[in-house]
Amino acid sequence: MTGTELEKKIAEACSNKPWGASTTMLSELAQCTYDYQDYPVVMSNVWRRINESGKNWRVVYKSLCLLEYLVRNGSERAVEDARDHMYQLRSLCDFHAPPEGGQDSGLNVREKSRAICELLDDRERLKEEREKARANPKPNPNPKPKPKPKPKHKPKPKPKPKPKTHPRSWTNPSGG
Repeated sequence: MTGTELEKKIAEACSNKPWGASTTMLSELAQCTYDYQDYPVVMSNVWRRINESGKNWRVVYKSLCLLEYLVRNGSERAVEDARDHMYQLRSLCDFHAPPEGGQDSGLNVREKSRAICELLDDRERLKEEREKARANPKPNPNPKPKPKPKPKHKPKPKPKPKPKTHPRSWTNPSGG
């Protein structure tokens, strides 16, 4: 995989693998939307992946999941960018993908895009969701080991053991 570390992280978050991105990874990507240089990289990659074809429905779905996370937790610019792409999001409400195992693979994409559109249309609800997201602590992307707590009182020193002596003397008391 080529590209910057950020592009690799986005590719991993939106991969075609059957599991989702970790909350830690999503949080790191949301933080990148506050950076002047990283913001366009994040958003352009998200929109490029959202435009994938139906056979890559999982990539589209994961990109929508990332976008929803960015709308709730990212910069205000991410919200405005999503609003600017409402036509694209609304078009995904009719998304179709080849059936996989007899199931409608496009259903998740349609539902997720509909949910994002509803969130973006309801400014009051979006404001509440963003406030709720700010109130909830995010996972620390760079956890540092916690120092061991220092005891409140110094422990008492252990008494030194007395030398062991045998109860009987090995010397002859009669001197002989």
